[in-house]
Amino acid sequence: MDGPQTDPVGPGSEAVLRWARAVGLAVDEGEQRRLAAMGLDVLAAGALPRAGTRDVALTAQWAAFICLVDDMIDRRGTGLVPGEVEAFTAPLREVLASAVVCGLRRRLCMPWC
Repeated sequence: MDGPQTDPVGPGSEAVLRWARAVGLAVDEGEQRRLAAMGLDVLAAGALPRAGTRDVALTAQWAAFICLVDDMIDRRGTGLVPGEVEAFTAPLREVLASAVVCGLRRRLCMPWC
C-alpha cells in the first residue's frame, strides 16, 4: 500500500507532523503547534522500545489521529447536537466494520475482548 498512511515516516515529531499535514489532520497552525508539542514520537518509542522504525511511526500516527480527533470533538463543540459524534465517526466505524473480512477487526479488538 502506498500513501501517507503507510509510508515509513522515520522518527521525530516533524515526521509525525508531516504525516498529519499530508492526510489532512493538522490543517491549521494551532493544530500543528499542539501536535508538535505532544511528543507523540517519544511516547511511541517509549511504548515500543524494541520495535522498528515503521512500527514506532505507525503508533505515533495512531496517537496523533486519536489526539486530533479528540481535539476536534472537544474544541469544536462536536457532540453538542444529538447524533453529531455518530455522524462524525461514521466513516471510521464503517472501515472497522468492513475490516472483519480480513480479520483486522478481531486483531484490533483483541485487547478489549
